[in-house]
Amino acid sequence: MSREGYNVLVVDNDESNFGLHRQLGVELPEDFLNFFGRKKDLVQRMKASFSTGEEVKFFDKRWEITDIPGEYVSKTDNISLMAVGKIHDFGEGCACPMGVLSKHLLKNIDAGSNDIVLVDTEAGIEHFGRGVEEGCDVLLMIIDPSYESICLSENILFIS
Repeated sequence: MSREGYNVLVVDNDESNFGLHRQLGVELPEDFLNFFGRKKDLVQRMKASFSTGEEVKFFDKRWEITDIPGEYVSKTDNISLMAVGKIHDFGEGCACPMGVLSKHLLKNIDAGSNDIVLVDTEAGIEHFGRGVEEGCDVLLMIIDPSYESICLSENILFIS
């Protein structure tokens, strides 16, 4: 896609894998969740919205890819990488805030006609339970030929 002239934004939504940036030949950018405060702040916002029954709101308008602040994007040529958030420390807690932020990001990003947004998620089904895929047009699953992977892909087929 990059060689065809598209601007490619790769959203690293795998909170436990730290190697995607190396495969793309860029530095690991700062966690995007830091733009909204640290993980602890996001958890507080989620708790407050849960107690009021209102959905957490991160974006007051739709964003174009160029609206993403520069410190949260690493770039080479026409490939950009942003990391929603990572589990950095033992005992840090769950990845739920990253999932909630990912869902809202993908539902609120406007890709132009020359833009492609690719999202790398962790292996498994948890991101479907969080609704991360709601903002996606196409899902591509890469599975190994194990019984567990085949069953999981069938579950995902019925979810989407």
